[in-house]
Amino acid sequence: MRPSIFFYWTNWGFFILLWGTSTLWAAPLWISSPFEKVDSTEHVPVFAIVPRFLIGKISENTYQIENQLLNQQAQYFENKHTTLCPYEDWNSLLSVATCSASLVSKSVLATARHCVSGRSPEELRKFCERHAFIFDWRGESELASSRIFYCNPKLDSQNQALRLSTQVDLALIYLNKEVRSVVMPELVRDLEMASDEKLFSFGHPFGMKLFVSKNGNIISDPQTPRQQMIATNLSTMRGESGGPLFLKKNDKNILAGILISNNGDFKYNEEKKCLDIINCSEKSDCLPSYFLKTDSILDILIPVRKKAKKI
Repeated sequence: MRPSIFFYWTNWGFFILLWGTSTLWAAPLWISSPFEKVDSTEHVPVFAIVPRFLIGKISENTYQIENQLLNQQAQYFENKHTTLCPYEDWNSLLSVATCSASLVSKSVLATARHCVSGRSPEELRKFCERHAFIFDWRGESELASSRIFYCNPKLDSQNQALRLSTQVDLALIYLNKEVRSVVMPELVRDLEMASDEKLFSFGHPFGMKLFVSKNGNIISDPQTPRQQMIATNLSTMRGESGGPLFLKKNDKNILAGILISNNGDFKYNEEKKCLDIINCSEKSDCLPSYFLKTDSILDILIPVRKKAKKI
């Protein structure tokens, strides 16, 4: 029996529900590579969404991020509050981001709608008041003020700093200033991708510094709504929602979509009473990582981009 896969979002997040069997009907998903640190000296057009109370001003142009490590955070999982197992490699890394976001214009971010808490105008204003957006965060504890962005205050007062899609898991965030010194990705409507096209994605797994997952491919997934989503075998984690999916064409980075559903997570270790990390780069039975196609971004990216390019 083939199961049905239902995509739905709530105020608490974006979920995938398998219905009809306990086994995923699909070929094994071979993940091509684990996460890698970002070594590029060029700025990557990715942002970390961070609660403002974790960022403190230490001088006129310098801010400090609170020393909040991943192993210090209690995670709520399967009705239990606990922490990561002590042997996990990522325990000693800073973890401050709630989600990731992709730069789609010099002053506009795209992220997953479930990353934005609230739906009413008042709730959205509070989201803007309580969050900052850190450009190309690689785990530094001190940051120049030029790398910290906020919702556009003029638009925020008119409830327009956040534009939420009513159709898909997508939100646009309008920033208070333009991003400089970054090569903008191309946004392409009706992007054609071959099955052997090499894909790569960026994000902040578990709220940590920026990582990249490389050498992914599109998965032939009969359950994927092809008109809106891309199923890939890239390894992704919670905290990476909103991060970009790229491919290279004609020596240009093309934004193919943004992450809306990760495939890695926690697993409760009954013996040790702590959480193990499920890294889908080491497993063959994970669900795909689902990315929302760029077309959905272009549908509401108005008036920043009036006409999408085709290649």
